Amino acid sequence: MGNGIKPVAQTYYEISHIKHKPIKKPLDQTEKVFTLLKNSMTYKGMYGIGLKELEQRINGYKDKKGEKNNNNGLLKGLYKGGFSGVHNVKAAPYIFYDVDVKNTTKKKENTHLMDVKANNTIYDELEKISVISWRSNSGKGMAGVLYVPQICQYDNSKKDLHLKAGEAITGYVSQYLESLTDVDRVTFDNAQSKFRQVRLLAYQHSYKRELNPRTFRIYL
Repeated sequence: MGNGIKPVAQTYYEISHIKHKPIKKPLDQTEKVFTLLKNSMTYKGMYGIGLKELEQRINGYKDKKGEKNNNNGLLKGLYKGGFSGVHNVKAAPYIFYDVDVKNTTKKKENTHLMDVKANNTIYDELEKISVISWRSNSGKGMAGVLYVPQICQYDNSKKDLHLKAGEAITGYVSQYLESLTDVDRVTFDNAQSKFRQVRLLAYQHSYKRELNPRTFRIYL
C-alpha cells in the first residue's frame, strides 16, 4: 500500500453445521478419560478415572465445608506432572457444561430458571442428550458431560479453537432446548468450553445420577 501501512492478515474461524444423533454403540465406561483432583488448587494425588467411576464419584460425593475450591474437581483428559494445559497427555472426547442459576443483588444468571417447572424442564431435556448430568449444590444450577469425539482435535496448542468449538456447541444446545420447550433461551457458562477448566463436583442430596446409555453424539 502506498501510504506505508502494511495489511495484517486475520483468520476468522467459524464452526457451523453442528448436529447430534443417538450413539450407535455403548460408550466405554472404564477407559480413563478424566483426571480427578483432590481440589482445584493442587495436582498432588490426582489420577485418571473413567465414566463409571465418575458416576460413582458424583453419587458418593459429600460436600466439604469451607471454600468450594477445596472440593474435588475434574479435568477433561489425562494429565501428568502437573495440571496446567501443557501437562495434558491425552485429550477426551467429551466437554463439560455448566448452567448457573442465580438471582441475587450481586449476580443474575438464567433468572427464568428460578421457576421450578422451567428449571426441571431444561434439566430433563439436558439429561436426555448428556452422557451424565447432575445438579449444583444449590439444586438450581446444572452441569454435565456431552459426547463430542471431534473435540479431541483441539489440544492445548489449539486451545483458542477448543474454546470456539465449545461455545458453538453450547450455543447449539441452547438453541435446541429453546426450540424443544416453552422455556426462554438458556445461557451456558463459557468457562467450561476452555480446553483446561476445572469442573467441580457437587452434593446430590437424595438423588442418584446415572450414566445415560442412550446419550447423543454431537458432530462438529
